[in-house]
Amino acid sequence: MKLLSPSLSLRKAILDERRKNNPQWKSRMLVVWILRVAALVVLAFFITFPIVLDEDLAGIAIFAATGFIFAFVFFIISVSLNNSSKYNCALPYSIFANASLILYEDHLEYIFWIVGEVDKGAYSNPHQKYYDEIKLIYSIKKEDIESIEFKDSVCYIKGNGDLSIPEYFTEMFSKKRICKELFPDLLKKNTFSFILAFEEDNPKQVILDWYKQK
Repeated sequence: MKLLSPSLSLRKAILDERRKNNPQWKSRMLVVWILRVAALVVLAFFITFPIVLDEDLAGIAIFAATGFIFAFVFFIISVSLNNSSKYNCALPYSIFANASLILYEDHLEYIFWIVGEVDKGAYSNPHQKYYDEIKLIYSIKKEDIESIEFKDSVCYIKGNGDLSIPEYFTEMFSKKRICKELFPDLLKKNTFSFILAFEEDNPKQVILDWYKQK
């Protein structure tokens, strides 16, 4: 058995690279910076305008408070858009967290958890807790693998695999719906893919060596 353990830093680096290659990334970041500049402009206007009008301190304070509220709204919108862009522009791999790969003699298992865009621990906290009750497992027998390919730090496994989904998800959604919404390739092309965000050196070669040992 060979265990490839998760690397938080490598996961972040790979996701950063993927989102920057997404055509929507630059346009989303442009909107983020426009909103932030707008927040500063609004705040500056509401502070300087009453001074130009020679308002008293009470008037200046009222204008400044109003400007701060408007600027704060713009800033919060920009933060929300920035966070959602980081998540959405790196899909589908941004939903995978704490993923490890176990290579058994006759099959492999890819164990991972699903996270949302507000789950900061999946990006920066090595001590984030993940509970067994909600983990997902993709497994496939070595003899059922048709091919293994690699592209841009992503491993593509084609074959008759199985995705084990915890009751926590199946109580809310059917397995077919989960696969269709989160892992469309698993249904359309009988393919499962994941990023090579592991602590071990050269995971690509490790996987290939395992696959060749039939």
